[in-house]
Amino acid sequence: MTRTVYFYFATAALFCCFAFCFFLLAFKSEKDQIFGIDITDCKDSSTFKFICKKLIHRLMVITGFYLLPTLFFIRYFSHTNKIYPLIPLLLMLSSYALFFLDSRSKVLSVKDKMFVPETEKSFILSIIFVLPFIPIIFNAFAFLSSFDNLPQLIPSHWKLSGTIDSYKAKSILQLLTMILGEGLILALFPATKDAFFIRNAKITAGKGLHKIKIIFLNIQMWGFSILFAELNNCVLNSRNINFSLFCFFLGIEITILILTIILNLLSNKKG
Repeated sequence: MTRTVYFYFATAALFCCFAFCFFLLAFKSEKDQIFGIDITDCKDSSTFKFICKKLIHRLMVITGFYLLPTLFFIRYFSHTNKIYPLIPLLLMLSSYALFFLDSRSKVLSVKDKMFVPETEKSFILSIIFVLPFIPIIFNAFAFLSSFDNLPQLIPSHWKLSGTIDSYKAKSILQLLTMILGEGLILALFPATKDAFFIRNAKITAGKGLHKIKIIFLNIQMWGFSILFAELNNCVLNSRNINFSLFCFFLGIEITILILTIILNLLSNKKG
């Protein structure tokens, strides 16, 4: 148990270290320059200050977007595989590269006075991010209502093939911690929408792509929600995880990630 806790802290420290190093690389520059762009004429403007806050927010969200699910999956699926954190770490670094290119274009837009922030006003595009939380809420009630009927030992870890390989004594704290972790991961998706997709009111091109990207992001969120619901049902019924569902989830996540990156590049090019 102690080794596992150390591994969690080591993984979190590794991710945060890369985030801090990238932060210094991205923002520490010569006087009156950022991303290699001269900002003398715009550094005191409210728009530029808004963009800087957004960029820091984006960097934090990217880090959390990969760190929290990594710790969660280490806890329930792969704490025996020490190479596992390197996979999402590489994805995080690729997101940092896209972040750098996109942030540079935003700063150039501010410098050329071609950027006016536009907030998302669509009620439908906002409410769809609430719906994937519903299965998790039902699972929380199911845990509480079925707690007395659960066996004394409940599954606590599965192999990547979906087979149970570890049990722990049941406790309210363990079940609530599981639900809380799932809720935190799902909460990253609305934050990602607000952090990544900074809309420009002066540029009309790519707004359709913007909505498609949000829909893709919501589909990805539903993928996590369905996997979490399956995981919770496996705890309630002490059974193995459906391996086909797990593979389907991974395929959906990878496909959506690739499509989101492509659409992000297309919308930036059009914008």
